[in-house]
Amino acid sequence: LGSGSSTSQDGRSALRVQSISTWAMACIGPYSQARRPTPELLFSSGVLGLIPHSMTLPSAAQAAAALLASPDDDVDQDDVDDDCESEALSAVKTVPPDQLEAELWQLMRSLRNVLEVMGSGFNEVCLVQVYASGEGALDHARLCSHTLAYMRREAPSTCPPISFAEVPKLPKGGCVEIALVCGSKGPSCGQAGRSMADGTVVAIAEASGNLRSAALRCVHALLQSCLPPQRAERQDTIETCLQALQVQYTQPASVEQEVASAVRAALDAVSGPTMAAQCAISFMPVCAMGKSDPTSSCASPQLRLIGFCSSICR
Repeated sequence: LGSGSSTSQDGRSALRVQSISTWAMACIGPYSQARRPTPELLFSSGVLGLIPHSMTLPSAAQAAAALLASPDDDVDQDDVDDDCESEALSAVKTVPPDQLEAELWQLMRSLRNVLEVMGSGFNEVCLVQVYASGEGALDHARLCSHTLAYMRREAPSTCPPISFAEVPKLPKGGCVEIALVCGSKGPSCGQAGRSMADGTVVAIAEASGNLRSAALRCVHALLQSCLPPQRAERQDTIETCLQALQVQYTQPASVEQEVASAVRAALDAVSGPTMAAQCAISFMPVCAMGKSDPTSSCASPQLRLIGFCSSICR
């Protein structure tokens, strides 16, 4: 296990399990399971549903046996006040799991243990990034609902935004992989933003249609979400607030330059050239995306921006 600064229970700023364990999957590449870039912010790497001690994917039968034997699956249904989530929670507890459910159950246990070691938990999750392939991509609403239900076993009131993306293939042949962003909650901000105590804001914006028009709508919505409502009209605070940006898009990977051009042009148009120059931008082509806001009436998004804003906005 790696060691680091004084932010987790035992002073760890990064976690890397290099050997076989019984509590979380080991790293399958040169990365850390979780890392704290700041004391208040925690990023987990994508976690697969691998059985920790064998590093193999579970069968549905194995997951069913483990699920029945697990002592931590009891939950007070009174704590789950949403009928849809209550139904999903009941389903993952009583219905024999299929392969997707088997992997989801195992990876959520691994994620819970990683967060616990890093001094965090599902109650501090500010963003859930779900990547699915094969069976996992067949019903994104079900997958996202069950993911939230698992987190609500330990944090009944948690309701982080969930971004879903279908990808061609996942490592080890898995059908679902999940990464989390966690942080101590801070003051409220825009509808699509989640604020942490250190002033960092995580926000999501989505759109479909013409690429340049979609990029402009996304950037405008993202920057508005990163500010508290009372500061939404303060244009002078927007220029330097966006520090990092992940761009997911459903167009072929060959058009990444067009996507990059559209996003940077939108940043320039909304806040001036300084924003695009200072912001670290990454691009991820995906097969399809599910809406982060299930109540939205818009079509399935073709462009999604996930932004990380610094405390300069506060």
